[in-house]
Amino acid sequence: MVKGNNTVVFYDADGKRWRNFLFSIGLVAISICFVLTFLGIQIVKDTVLVPAVLPVSHNGEVITSVTGSTLKKAGSVNDKYLAITFDDGPDKRNTPQILDVLKEHNVPATFFVVGQNVNREPELFKRIYKEGHDIGNHTYTHANLENAGEFRQKLELNATQKLLASNFGVQTRLFRPPYSDDHNPRTNTQLAPVKTATDMGYLSVGMHVDPKDWKAGSSDEIVKKTITQVKEGRGNIILLYDGGGDRGKTIAALPVIVTQLRQEGYTFVTVSDLLGMESGYVPVSHSLEAQITTSINALGFMLLRFSNKGIIAIAIITAILGIMRFVLTSFFAVVEKYAKKKKQYDINYTPTVAAIVPAYNEQTVITKTIDSLLVSDYPHLEVIVVDDGSSDATFETVEEHFRSVKQVKNFRKNNGGKSAAINFGLKETTAEIVVIIDADTIIHHRAVSRLVRHFANPVVGAVAGNAKVGNRVNLLTKLQTIEYITGQNLERRAFSVFNSIRVVAGAIGAWRRDLLINTGGFTYDTLAEDTDMTLRILRMGYRVDYDAEAIAYTEAPQTIASFMKQRFRWMHGTFQAVWKHKDTLFRPSYGMIGIIAVPDVLFFQVIFPLFAPLMDFYLVYNIGYTIYTTLDHPTNYSLLALQRALFFYSIFLFFDYASAGLSFVIEKKENYKLLVMVLLQRFVYRQLLYIAAIKSTLAAIKGQEVGWKKLERFASVPHKPRYGYLRHKNHGVGRYEL
Repeated sequence: MVKGNNTVVFYDADGKRWRNFLFSIGLVAISICFVLTFLGIQIVKDTVLVPAVLPVSHNGEVITSVTGSTLKKAGSVNDKYLAITFDDGPDKRNTPQILDVLKEHNVPATFFVVGQNVNREPELFKRIYKEGHDIGNHTYTHANLENAGEFRQKLELNATQKLLASNFGVQTRLFRPPYSDDHNPRTNTQLAPVKTATDMGYLSVGMHVDPKDWKAGSSDEIVKKTITQVKEGRGNIILLYDGGGDRGKTIAALPVIVTQLRQEGYTFVTVSDLLGMESGYVPVSHSLEAQITTSINALGFMLLRFSNKGIIAIAIITAILGIMRFVLTSFFAVVEKYAKKKKQYDINYTPTVAAIVPAYNEQTVITKTIDSLLVSDYPHLEVIVVDDGSSDATFETVEEHFRSVKQVKNFRKNNGGKSAAINFGLKETTAEIVVIIDADTIIHHRAVSRLVRHFANPVVGAVAGNAKVGNRVNLLTKLQTIEYITGQNLERRAFSVFNSIRVVAGAIGAWRRDLLINTGGFTYDTLAEDTDMTLRILRMGYRVDYDAEAIAYTEAPQTIASFMKQRFRWMHGTFQAVWKHKDTLFRPSYGMIGIIAVPDVLFFQVIFPLFAPLMDFYLVYNIGYTIYTTLDHPTNYSLLALQRALFFYSIFLFFDYASAGLSFVIEKKENYKLLVMVLLQRFVYRQLLYIAAIKSTLAAIKGQEVGWKKLERFASVPHKPRYGYLRHKNHGVGRYEL
């Protein structure tokens, strides 16, 4: 079914597919919102533990309660007990090695974990717990609680506690605030987070033995400071770090510290054993209500974990695949260029040729297009103009200017769309080869002869020309120029090596007329009739060539609105055409159409644009997160995530630029100054393409009727023909060379 110029591929008359899609998306969205909202409510609820009863020790390193400015403390039950503690983990770079050392030396330790790190590395946390080490709460985001209000303080503690309870079935009463120095709070701001924690039943664990391993110059320095401070009797709790950066020096120092202090008669224990407690953990309720709550909480934390890891994975995979495509297309484009240099053509091959120009409301540009055809160096070129029911004076303009030119045949028909106009033109000529160009295109005077020479090979069914942007009048058209050179034309070179060019574009292309007639002509059910016909010819076993010397200059959209209309039409039409030929997918019997052409469109024009923005989001998120952590944690923050994001993005941009540079080298007589805009194209222009691709995919799912969406013409492609035409009411038309 076709209504007017609207297409039928993906058309869903009753909207059932769209309703099913909305229902599925809505169900998933509601479920996610419910789980995350439930988790948020649970985190806001305070987890208050039953206070532990411990002997009071005025010199103790563990604060059990805060009353005003008075601290109640507990200490080691044995002066020869030492508790090694690790902050800021778990970290997959350091924690496994530390656990290996502890296991080798049979040393129990206490890990004060950051909640988001636990959620990121759940298996690593399980190993810590299973190997008998104590766990302490070190907030969820490693926030500086001294700068936070009571609500934020409780939120940080609750989030980590809920995570431990829901995912691992444990709750801890041990707590250590981030960024505390020797944990001997004196000011009100220092006391506030400790009071909040102890009021909730936590034991705030200090660290009087602090070698500051995170800034030590060597492992020997860490060993020396630790041994010295222990011997000086500063305390029984040692602070080291397993997160927040490279802890290679700490890992190297750890076995030396253990060995030397054991030789001094010290015994290593967990913090809970140091305090004489049976356990540092608090039992989790196993009631039905509690089990349901923890299950939903676990699902919520899992969603947070996989959303973060998923974005990172997709961003990295997208970058890697994009780089691979850059490399492969660039390599095979070079192969094609040098192979064409050696190719010989039959100069005696001169079939009859007709140029078909379908036109709809093109009165502002049509004369330039026909002029460029009439100065072609190909002999006896027939020009067929088909006015597809224009509402302007397209037909009259052609009549006025070319009535006396025998080469030009001007036809008018009722509006039926571009395919109908082309098919009409096919019936009005007997030429062996037809060159089909858009009515806004100015072709080079040698373009037709360059296209036609390929058909001396009977296997060639169609030839794509080299379309360039002719109206480089503003930033948008210049960015399109870069895309034409670095994307479309470079890809056609590479894809021609494998006979997998997926579109002989409407701007300029040549076809065997008998093939077009035998296939029933151009179809009406897609917005990309040229792509559909190209794929039909490929699956019939014919070859589709590309000629870089067959140059044509087209008028690119000069406004964002027109650009988005055009790109939506191109992308949606290409998706429609490929979907029609999806039966060729990964089927070698159809040649490279199913191995390269169709998969490339499905992945890089449909799927890739849906996820490519995540690569940009990944970079922006890491920049924002780094700024936040720098402000929130001015004395201790990590640039690792940002460095990793910048590393992958820089590699991607390098290959993007390299591919662009190669494209300009391969193309003749191009303006190299445009290369400075490649970065702008990456961050601005391509986002527009992604939006168009997403709109196209949604339109396909929705099954809506999609029309041609005629673009506004500005006649801004400059043209100075080699020949002019003297038009005089008495003398007719005479040809003269300029």
